[in-house]
Amino acid sequence: LDQTLYAYLHEDIPHLLGDRMRVWRSVDDGASWTKIFDVNVPSFVGGGVLVGFPTPGYNAPTVYLFFSHGMADMRVYEMWRSEDGGDRWEERPWPFRSGACY
Repeated sequence: LDQTLYAYLHEDIPHLLGDRMRVWRSVDDGASWTKIFDVNVPSFVGGGVLVGFPTPGYNAPTVYLFFSHGMADMRVYEMWRSEDGGDRWEERPWPFRSGACY
């Protein structure tokens, strides 16, 4: 039984570095956690979704992080993907026609 869990945290650091989205992984059913991804965003994070999918033929799941930032009509949507369970991440084009997926 796979005991791997993923979580994301939006960390607001006012007047210093802006906002940060961090992804954490636990391989022991939540007993301990390791930060595996950290991305700076300008500010005003609107929310996010972290989703992991089993990947047939691979030992590690594909993990996606979706989030938005910015103000009202200037909102920016980002998607990041890891195909190796969170070890390496790449920014991907926003896959939805308009607005948020969550």
